Amino acid sequence: MTAVRIVPLIFARLDSQRLPGKVVRPLLGGKSIIEELLVQLNRIAAKVPGVANPVIATTSRVDDKPLVSLAHRIGVDVISGEILPLERLQGVAAADSEAWLWRVNADSPLLLQALIARAAAELSDVGGHVQLITNLVERSFPYGVSLEMYRASMIAGINLAEATDEELEHITPVMQRLPPASIKAITAENLGLSNFNSAVRLTVDNEDDAVFFSSLWNDPYFQKTGPGSLERLDYAYRKRIADAT
Repeated sequence: MTAVRIVPLIFARLDSQRLPGKVVRPLLGGKSIIEELLVQLNRIAAKVPGVANPVIATTSRVDDKPLVSLAHRIGVDVISGEILPLERLQGVAAADSEAWLWRVNADSPLLLQALIARAAAELSDVGGHVQLITNLVERSFPYGVSLEMYRASMIAGINLAEATDEELEHITPVMQRLPPASIKAITAENLGLSNFNSAVRLTVDNEDDAVFFSSLWNDPYFQKTGPGSLERLDYAYRKRIADAT
């Protein structure tokens, strides 16, 4: 069994067209999405072997300086790089080729600790041919509860001149260039769970989403659930469905 190091990278910019600055707005009980994710990631790092302290991955643009300032203020490492996420990820990969890079989306406030723990356990014993572990091959979780852990050496080896616009901006389509045998897939069933409806969105993309998550974080029952727990995810999932009907 080989020890692994998983680096959580929170990808964030402040130029969202539908909800500018959403990742630093105090939407979640007075916390921003970034701050809430850091709370959850630190809990995961303390409990799941191999998970390192989180890093904020933003751009070197003036517009994103508030993210750098936030990271410095709360004592979190920050990487300022290229505007396109795949370019940023490759910059990290080139500097740390032995790591597994966990892409964390800054518009998705709900992590599932059991999913990350399963991925870490799988990675500790995979062969060198595995380049990606993900739950996006067969989507069985709500939209926004995603897992993408890339072998850094694979990301470092991508020729960016040949990458598509979708790969450069969204990273996830990189999966399509990999042989199926090099992808370790995780489904809800692997965790002993029934499939969720993957069309149910648990992301903050617009003002309606911001209102939903603000209300959720102030919900007395939600507040009693543990960060990263299945109970918390399930409650948010069911409330999202109920609010849509």
